Amino acid sequence: MQFDFSDLLLFVRVVEAGSITHGAARAHRSLAAASVQIKEMERAIGSPLLVRDRLGVTPTDAGRALLQHSYRLLDGMQQLKDEMAEYAERISGYVKVYSNSASLLEFLGRPLARFLVQTPAVDVNIEEVANHLIPDAVREGKADFGIVAQSVDMKSLEFVPYRSDRYVVVGPVQGPLADGSEVDFADLLDFDFVGLGRGTAIQVLLEDVAHRQGKKFRHRAQLRGFDVACCLAAEGAGIALIPETTARSMRRVADFNIVRLRDEWAQLNMVICKPPDADLSVHARALIRFLRGWNEEASA
Repeated sequence: MQFDFSDLLLFVRVVEAGSITHGAARAHRSLAAASVQIKEMERAIGSPLLVRDRLGVTPTDAGRALLQHSYRLLDGMQQLKDEMAEYAERISGYVKVYSNSASLLEFLGRPLARFLVQTPAVDVNIEEVANHLIPDAVREGKADFGIVAQSVDMKSLEFVPYRSDRYVVVGPVQGPLADGSEVDFADLLDFDFVGLGRGTAIQVLLEDVAHRQGKKFRHRAQLRGFDVACCLAAEGAGIALIPETTARSMRRVADFNIVRLRDEWAQLNMVICKPPDADLSVHARALIRFLRGWNEEASA
C-alpha cells in the first residue's frame, strides 16, 4: 500500500466537500480521474473509504482513520515547505572553513564577525582541526578552504598568504626569564609549560622539538585559549608559548615577561590553502577576499 501526497490531498478534499465531484474540482482533478484514484486507494487498503449515496459521500471508519493521518501528513509537509522557504529567503550561501588553533583563536574572530554582518545571506561554519589534517580535508572537499601554518604539505592546492606572527615565551615577572631577552627553545625544556591541548598544531610542534632534543615536554595545564595561558604564566603556574600579537594584547590585563625565541620554526606564517578559484563557490571566494583585505588593513 503506497499513497503519495496527491492521493491524500484528493481524499481530504472529497471528504471536506462531501462530494467526489466537488472534491475533484478543489483538487484540480477531473471527476473521472478522481473516481478512479479513490477506487485504487480503496483497493490498496482492502476496505471502502467512502459511503456513497444520492446526497454525496461520507467517510467509513477506515476513511476517518485515513483522514486523520492525512491531515497530520499534509500539515507536516506544509510546515516543511514554509520552513524551507524561510531558509531559502534568509540564506543564499554557505561556506565551511577548517582552521588551526592559532588562526581560529587569534585572527578570525573580528573579521568573521564583520563579514557576517555585511553579508547576511551567507552562513559560515568554521571548525578547529589539527594543522596537518587540513590540506587533505580541503582536497577531499570536506571544507571549502583551510587556514594553516605554511609548513604543512599543500600539494595540488593553491595557497595565499594570510597572517604572519611569531611565537614568544611568556613567564612571570619575577621568574628567571628576563623581559625582552632571547632564548633557544632547547633551553626551556626543563620548565613546566601551560598552553593549548593535545593535537593542536603548537602542541604537536613542541613535542616534536622536545623529542629531537631527547627531552620530554612537560605540559601542566591544557587549555582552550592563549589568553588563559597568559594569565596562568603570569601567576607562575608555568611558561607559555603563544603568538606575539596575543602576548602584547594580553599585557593590558596581566603582567608578565615576554621572551623571544631564536628558533627558525618560531616564525608563524599562516596561509589560506584552497583549490583553484574555479572550483570554489562565489561565497567562498568572497570570504577569502574579505579575510585578506582585513589582514592588509590590520597590517597597514
